[in-house]
Amino acid sequence: MGVLQSKTTGILVALSLAFGLGQSGALAQNHAGLLEELWVESAPGTASPTVEVTLEDGSTLALADLAGQAVVVNFWATWCGPCRAEMPTFAALQDITFDGEAQPIVLAVALERNYLAAQRFLGELGASNLTLGLDASGESFRNLPEGGIEELRGLPATFVVNADGTLKGYLPGPADWASERAVEIVAQAVATSAEG
Repeated sequence: MGVLQSKTTGILVALSLAFGLGQSGALAQNHAGLLEELWVESAPGTASPTVEVTLEDGSTLALADLAGQAVVVNFWATWCGPCRAEMPTFAALQDITFDGEAQPIVLAVALERNYLAAQRFLGELGASNLTLGLDASGESFRNLPEGGIEELRGLPATFVVNADGTLKGYLPGPADWASERAVEIVAQAVATSAEG
C-alpha cells in the first residue's frame, strides 16, 4: 500500500470544514460506510471496460490512453443528487499523492451533452481539478455490463483501474471517496505499477 504525504490530513480537514456544515457535507456523511459495504473487488487480471469520452476541445480520450496510471472512473450527471454529494470527495482524492509521487486520475464522465454546463457544475462543487469527459450518447455507460461490471446500471457508478490496466473493482452508488477505505483501494491500484 502507498504511503500518503502529510497533506492528506490537511485535505480531509479542509473538506470537512468546507462541506461539513452544508447540504453537500450532510449528504456525503450519509454515504459513509457504503464503500465498505458495497465495494466489489474484481478477480486479479480482470480486463477493464472500454470507455471513451469527449474532451472540451472535441477530441476523444479512451481509458486505454491512460495506461500506466491508476484511474478512478466515475459516471455522473448534473441532475443526480447523490453525484453532487460525492463530487467534493473525488476532488479531495484527486489531490492525494501516493508513495511521494504518484497521483491517480479521477475521470469524471458526465452523461451530458454540454461540456461547459458540466464544467461549471464541477467548479461550483470545488471539483474543477478532475479530468472531465462527456459520454453524451451514453454508449460507454451502457456498455459497462459487457465489461464484467454487472451492477453498474444507475448513477453514480464508479470503478477503479489498476496502474497495470486491469480492473481493481467497482461500486454501484455513491460513497465518500476521501474515506480511509477509498484511499486504501486507490493506493493499491497505484502500487500495481511498481509491481510490474
